[in-house]
Amino acid sequence: MIIIIIIIIIIIIIIIIIIIIIIIIIIIISIIIIIIIIIIIIIIIIIIIIIIIIIITIIIIIIIIIIIIIIIIIIIIIIIIILDPLTGLVVFGK
Repeated sequence: MIIIIIIIIIIIIIIIIIIIIIIIIIIIISIIIIIIIIIIIIIIIIIIIIIIIIIITIIIIIIIIIIIIIIIIIIIIIIIIILDPLTGLVVFGK
């Protein structure tokens, strides 16, 4: 009878140990998955921010180039008008 009780106790202990091990493994896997997801989200956010910065920079550069071109054209027109009034009239089609 005692042997049977001992065997039952051992079996119960083994089952409890197995359950605990399984729970620990599940927790570890869950933590790893959560960490991976967080890292992926952070990487995506960083990439989006970089893309936005690049787009804004490109837009600013284009605006600056356009402004510079307009200023250069205005300066050229003013120089033409000052240097040669007749050419100035021709430029404006008068």
